[in-house]
Amino acid sequence: MKTWFFTEDAYPYLPDPAEYESIRVNLPNRNYDPVKGADLYHMYLDMWLAAEEHGLEIMVNEHHQTATCVVPAAPLLLAILARQSKTARLLILGNPLPNRNQPVRVAEEMAMIDVISRGRLECGFVRSVPWEAAAANITAHRGVDRLWEAHDLILKAWTTHDGPFNFEGRYYRHRPTDPDRLAYAALVYVAETEAKAREGAEKNLWYMRSNKVTPHHSNPPGYHAPDVAVNFMKGADSIVPQNPSLVDQMARGNVFAGTPDQVYEQIKTLYEYAGGFGHLIMMGQAGFLTMAETLGSLKLYAKEVVPRLKELVARHDHDRMQELRAATPDRQLTQLGSFGLEFAR
Repeated sequence: MKTWFFTEDAYPYLPDPAEYESIRVNLPNRNYDPVKGADLYHMYLDMWLAAEEHGLEIMVNEHHQTATCVVPAAPLLLAILARQSKTARLLILGNPLPNRNQPVRVAEEMAMIDVISRGRLECGFVRSVPWEAAAANITAHRGVDRLWEAHDLILKAWTTHDGPFNFEGRYYRHRPTDPDRLAYAALVYVAETEAKAREGAEKNLWYMRSNKVTPHHSNPPGYHAPDVAVNFMKGADSIVPQNPSLVDQMARGNVFAGTPDQVYEQIKTLYEYAGGFGHLIMMGQAGFLTMAETLGSLKLYAKEVVPRLKELVARHDHDRMQELRAATPDRQLTQLGSFGLEFAR
């Protein structure tokens, strides 16, 4: 049996209870003396280290807006103990996950402490006590659901060792941070004028317009979600429109077409909307596009679009870490280039 030494690091120097309404949430911080507070922090740290000397393990926790526990960030104390202790297991019980908006940050903090302590961390998670929800500006409703979803995300972050991963939960969403792993495919045609570009893009659309497939081959049992499959059977859905228009396919982001400036702006807008991608799969020829037409588009793209895309990616890489730290709300793209491209999310 292991014994874990535990103290909540209380601040006991309080006025008469008749002078304040509650020891939690709304106790004014004018009652806190930072000189005494510093002495207490050092005393509690010394207590934990003394517990280790006597063969005990160490446990820390956190609470908020209360004099019963002046540890609002247990990982900070744990980081100190990870360096100053030598043999004791270090238990945090725990991280109040429903009150933390970034579970991945919790995973990072705990992983760092585990490494500093050379593998002595024991990590526990809690929902938090009810009076801390409002103080954290968190709705207490569905706190247990958020706890378990954050728990699953953290475990996945700890156990995934072969690169970034997607996590699409009800409350937390995290996507890979490396655009070089992402590619986007589209039909592309570039010309000196918009009219010539549209003419070439119309020829390139042969790929989609000729893609005629029977309904029963397009909708094999079990391939689509039930509601999509039903719409297929009703004739309300189709993988490819029978006669897709250029404007419609540009609106869907399936085609980039125009002058070099226009094509760059179209790709740039989609790139920024998607959060970046490292590869563009350029379908530059289909159907009856001739060698001369294909090479004319390809050369313009390579000479006048590619260098600007490289600059775009460089700027994106420079700003990427700052952007990833901020929550990114769903966005709606209302215009792409000069063709009125629209997306909806």
